[in-house]
Amino acid sequence: MTASNGPALAADNLAVGNNLFLNEGFVAESDSTEGTLRLPGATVTGQLSLRGARLTASNGPALHVERITVGNNLVLDRGFTAESDSHRGTLRLLGAHVAGDLELTEATVHNAGGERLVLDLRSTQVSGDVVIPLDELVTGSDRPRRLRVDGLRYPLIPKAASYHQWLRMLSGHTPGYVPQPYQQLANVHSAAGHEPEAREILIAQQRDLRRRGELGGWLRRLLHRLSGTFIGYGHRPFRALGYLAGLCVLTVGLVLLAGLFGLAVRTHPDTGVCSAAESIGLGIDTAIPLLKTGGGQRCEIATTTNWGQALYLSRYLFTALGWAFATLFVAGYTGLIRKNTG
Repeated sequence: MTASNGPALAADNLAVGNNLFLNEGFVAESDSTEGTLRLPGATVTGQLSLRGARLTASNGPALHVERITVGNNLVLDRGFTAESDSHRGTLRLLGAHVAGDLELTEATVHNAGGERLVLDLRSTQVSGDVVIPLDELVTGSDRPRRLRVDGLRYPLIPKAASYHQWLRMLSGHTPGYVPQPYQQLANVHSAAGHEPEAREILIAQQRDLRRRGELGGWLRRLLHRLSGTFIGYGHRPFRALGYLAGLCVLTVGLVLLAGLFGLAVRTHPDTGVCSAAESIGLGIDTAIPLLKTGGGQRCEIATTTNWGQALYLSRYLFTALGWAFATLFVAGYTGLIRKNTG
């Protein structure tokens, strides 16, 4: 089936009360900007199958089924081939409603246009499984291909591709940063009890936001990066406790070292070098402001030498870092930072 002045098959708003099969042997080609196979706004009560079909378009989408409603599975598999050079995408399923599964397996989809958009699933809703082998779809001998999945909704963990493959697709094969696809993927993993995977997905979302999104000025970008480093954007708050523990060990070590050189001394009226226990207490009080052992009241750093002055002043920095790590932990643990990141 070949057309030169319009779509090879145009059936806008078609109503089918049963299955619609355009399977093996169905070949269509067109140079129309409206697409080769058009079913926008159509309603298919049963299954829509293009198993093994071949669609070629030179100026428009190969398959244009925008806003279609399918009462069962939408099947594009087992040798299904679609080629196009349209910036609107090779397979345009924008706003489709699929009551069953969306299957795109053992298929070949190309787009030779500048955008390399092979699949447009914006605002599509799938009630069954999403079965898309992403690595096969977005990689090939030509330049990497792209997908649009803004607003794609599905109730189950997608099949035929791991969540790592979804993350690679979302960060490297989409036109720009959009939060919804990450949150949708995290939601289905969380609903299935896969909380570690859900957290990793949401952390990947924040990394993509920092790389391609709008964060504002340099200060907001810096704070966003620090949040990722120290508490995993609020999803790994106990990482801040690890940094706080490391800061405590460093501070205690410096105070003990200062004691060896006679720089950690008892406060008036006692005299002499602080004991090891007193030095440890001073280090803990410095690094962990909320925890007071009393070491800071019995022991201090002598400022009679340049090294002593430098160490005394550095205590202010260590205390500030201790407050920062403690605050980050509380903010991450209570979800405050997660609520303020988009």
